[in-house]
Amino acid sequence: PSADRSTPFGSIIVKENYDAERKLGLLAVMAKVESWDPENGDWFWALYDQEGGVVVEGSVDGCISCHSGMKSNDYVIINPLDETP
Repeated sequence: PSADRSTPFGSIIVKENYDAERKLGLLAVMAKVESWDPENGDWFWALYDQEGGVVVEGSVDGCISCHSGMKSNDYVIINPLDETP
């Protein structure tokens, strides 16, 4: 594995959020935008409802606070960025 734990600018991560009944709730999007928010990894955050409406977007405190625990992995929670899935 490489020592690089960062994603290139232009990267987009989309996550599906399901409720306890396994029904699709919100879609969460992380987009890596150069110079957007250097303090928080330059991630632009957004939550969309099932119809595609914007629930919240931008530098979202709830997203940042949850993902900041993985700052060393470029705020990505799922798996280490220096490993092949």
